[in-house]
This record gives sequence, C-alpha cells and structure tokens, in this order.
Amino acid sequence: MTETENQDLRQEMADIIESLEEAMRHVREGDFKSASILWSNGKKQADIVNIKLVKAQRFNQNQEEN
Repeated sequence: MTETENQDLRQEMADIIESLEEAMRHVREGDFKSASILWSNGKKQADIVNIKLVKAQRFNQNQEEN
C-alpha cells in the first residue's frame, strides 16, 4: 500500500468518525431521523474502508510470503 493510499484511508476513517460524532449530536438533540441517516452512512463508509483494509492486509501477507 502506498503512502497516498494510506493517507486516503486515514482521511476516510476520520470522515467516518466525524459522521458518527455528528449522529451522536443529533441523538442528544432528539433528532433521531437525521441521526439514523448519518449513522447508516457512516456504517456504509466503514464497511467500504474495512474491505480496503482487508485487501491491504492480504497484499502485505502475500508480499511477506514471497
């Protein structure tokens, strides 16, 4: 994984955290509809990042084995 790809993943993770923090703020304010949308979007983003992380881990393992 290149440094640029690493930075992109870190930024995506920061964006997810920001989205989930925003969802929590909406919950505190009683706006559950907005919180649900933000939470759902954050989860979808997290699933995508997780796939990228798994692929990177597999790539690294293959590099070590070869």
